[in-house]
Amino acid sequence: KLQFLYLIGGWQLSRPGRGTRATMNELSIVPAPPTGPKNGALVRRQPDSLLPAIKSKSVVKGQAHDAKASGSVLQMKDLKAIKSYINANQKIPHQFRTGELRHVIPESSLKKNTDPADQPTNLQLAPLPPLDSAIDIPLRFAPPACFNAPALVDPKPSEPEVQKLFTYMKRSGGGAAGAGGGATAPATPRPDATAAGASHPAPRRPADKRGAKKKGEPKDYLMRAQTCRRAGEKRKEAIAYFNCAALYYTQTEYERAVEVLGQCVAVLEKLSDRAGLACSQNLLGVCYFRLGKVKTAVHHYKKQEVLCGHYGRAIAQVNIGVAYSALGELKYATQAFHDAVENSRMTQDLCVESIALGNLGLAYLRGGNLRAAQENLESCMELCALGGDEAGAAVCLLLLGEVYSVVRDYKRAQFYYSNALRVAIDGGVKEVEQMARVNLGISKGNDHYNVKCNELVQSMNLITNGEKHNN
Repeated sequence: KLQFLYLIGGWQLSRPGRGTRATMNELSIVPAPPTGPKNGALVRRQPDSLLPAIKSKSVVKGQAHDAKASGSVLQMKDLKAIKSYINANQKIPHQFRTGELRHVIPESSLKKNTDPADQPTNLQLAPLPPLDSAIDIPLRFAPPACFNAPALVDPKPSEPEVQKLFTYMKRSGGGAAGAGGGATAPATPRPDATAAGASHPAPRRPADKRGAKKKGEPKDYLMRAQTCRRAGEKRKEAIAYFNCAALYYTQTEYERAVEVLGQCVAVLEKLSDRAGLACSQNLLGVCYFRLGKVKTAVHHYKKQEVLCGHYGRAIAQVNIGVAYSALGELKYATQAFHDAVENSRMTQDLCVESIALGNLGLAYLRGGNLRAAQENLESCMELCALGGDEAGAAVCLLLLGEVYSVVRDYKRAQFYYSNALRVAIDGGVKEVEQMARVNLGISKGNDHYNVKCNELVQSMNLITNGEKHNN
């Protein structure tokens, strides 16, 4: 017969197995096997001192039986003693119990899917809002959790998504658009590189003075930094500087953010804080990029690249490629995007890899290498499909349609435009949907125009041949 053991506190309740009728006198209490202390853990009290000896009688079918001969029967006072013992053990913290929790709680068959992060610095990519472009803009790290920094808000684009895509197509010679790949982010118009290598700063968005204070004002963090400096607390001083710069960044006051971040970096270098330095150098590069000082932004991106592992290097190389694209150095931009793809594949992060592939395809498209642009955009589209990013997949399809529009293969262009329209409708990306409708109509019109021109040419050839035959 099988035995069913039920653990109550430190005791086991034993009864006959299934298939037999258990009587009250057949139930008995047997102590559980003792467990010794592990790693100096305290052993809970044995129930011998808590539970009284059971000396009772049971009545089955009207007959009295001796407890010693037929077994022990639990009475009300025994149940109360067991209940009090269980309650006493429940109040003991788990670290003072015998053994380890992993021996008590079984391991789950499902593992938690943690977000990817840089190994040396434990930094992660900042959250990227959906339905916006993640191409041709600098990527930003999320501040470390220990900084308790206020939320950093990227500036809103000065033009709608459709106009931005159309601008990208015009810049690429009639065949490219900026589109999201994998993850998406708030987009800003690409700065137009000037002859001196600089660009025009993005228009500033005035701060909302009506809003209430949420995480303090910049001057509050500056006063805190001065107080911490006088007290000799260097780390708190650096954190205060970084939080002040974060507020300036949200208010689009990039000059002040750069000034404060310089003080933050100076303190963090004395502390040899690798994570704080990498995050600060990344934010410095983004601020300089938005100010139009692209070469200075590249300098800070390279400093961040040295401090990070494969994940952080991929983000830095994407930013370097975006900066070189703004300067018109497509050769260096393509190489940076290639390095970003390799490092992102080392980390197996689909988000950064898809953004790098999308930027690489756009760089090839601007350089006129349509075959390489097609390969990278198709790879980006596959990653978007794997990640469930309908917005990124729709824009990749839109870009592929533009590739075939450049070579005047309007049949295939219509195929990609129609699929981009379908995916954009499913994903709710209104701007891409409108752009796909416009390009699909233009492509059909061009195709019809080519057909009519070919028919006209054939008819003229027939007329010419007929005249020659008559002559």
